[in-house]
Amino acid sequence: MSTEQVGRGRREFMTTVGRGGLAASLMGGGVLGAWGAMNTALGQPLPGPLRIHGNPVATRDKDMKPFKQQYDVDLQIQLSVTHTETVTRIYSGATKQFDLFTLQHPFIKKLARDRMILPIDESKIPNIDNLYDHVRRPEWAMHEGRLYALNYLWGYDSVVYNEKYLPKVDSWGVLFEDAYRGRVAWRDDPLQMILTAALYMQKFRDPNNLSESDLGEVKKFLIAKKKNIRTMWTTYAEAVNLLRSEEVHALWGWLPMATSLRKEGLRMSYAFPKEKPIMWFTNYIVSKDSQVLPTVWTFLNYNLSDSFTMSMTNDFDYRMGSSRQLKLLPPERIKQIGLDNIPELVKNSYTYLLPDRLDKYVEAWAEVKAAA
Repeated sequence: MSTEQVGRGRREFMTTVGRGGLAASLMGGGVLGAWGAMNTALGQPLPGPLRIHGNPVATRDKDMKPFKQQYDVDLQIQLSVTHTETVTRIYSGATKQFDLFTLQHPFIKKLARDRMILPIDESKIPNIDNLYDHVRRPEWAMHEGRLYALNYLWGYDSVVYNEKYLPKVDSWGVLFEDAYRGRVAWRDDPLQMILTAALYMQKFRDPNNLSESDLGEVKKFLIAKKKNIRTMWTTYAEAVNLLRSEEVHALWGWLPMATSLRKEGLRMSYAFPKEKPIMWFTNYIVSKDSQVLPTVWTFLNYNLSDSFTMSMTNDFDYRMGSSRQLKLLPPERIKQIGLDNIPELVKNSYTYLLPDRLDKYVEAWAEVKAAA
């Protein structure tokens, strides 16, 4: 950056202060945040690149472009596949390859205890106070009094189904029952599919943490029902294509699959299983080896901004981390998305947690996949 540019930046900064613009940028709903606003106004570029192991929906070009343009920072994004795979990569040295990882709630505490991730510097993220109360400082994100994950997305996993063929789905059973043979797909994920089967079977004291004998029973059930599936999907795009082509009529899936295909004219719905959907909280965690922390805090602040929050809400009906949704959405949309009674929604969903022996789940799932 030239001396002339720096000087111009400082003059613009003083002008902004005079207009009250800096104060506006520090407000909770602003995009910049304190750290980003100060650096930008003073002509001090944020360090980069910012390397993100990210969610395919939350790192779309549409939403990343404003950040890149605002700060002139290169974002290097690699898409995550499963959360267990992400954790494996972290322990295998990926903290030197990425600054941020997207990860769901059950994995946070162990990573914090093992010092694989850094605590969130809450003072650098003004928008953090806009988080919904239940994700502001949740127990699963805390370690030794420090916050180790920033929630930007929460909701539940369920069944995405085509109303053209299935007028009403209110159970996980559609993924297992013989009546739907050849027209359903599972997700290739040991934790989620074993939990889904355990919830459907409705006979286990703690579906999150099956005993060895209970896990064996669920494995046997999945092997027996595997004959009914068309395939297992691994990527978001693969799942959407299975639905769009009508190769399958239902699959274990995510809300944006249904909302995006509805916008294409397909009659897709998202079930609320009577056995309870699986509630999750998706977060960003900070690599212990990140060398670009000013950019990390600015990016996290951006993910709680009004612009990002409403872009994701309007396109996917997502429940976002920022409670500003409740101020920016009309009452009918709040009800449609299911934000009119958050305590009741949480109560009627099943929040998944890690089993004591995740390795046993992985082994069991490998046997399910290998079965004829």
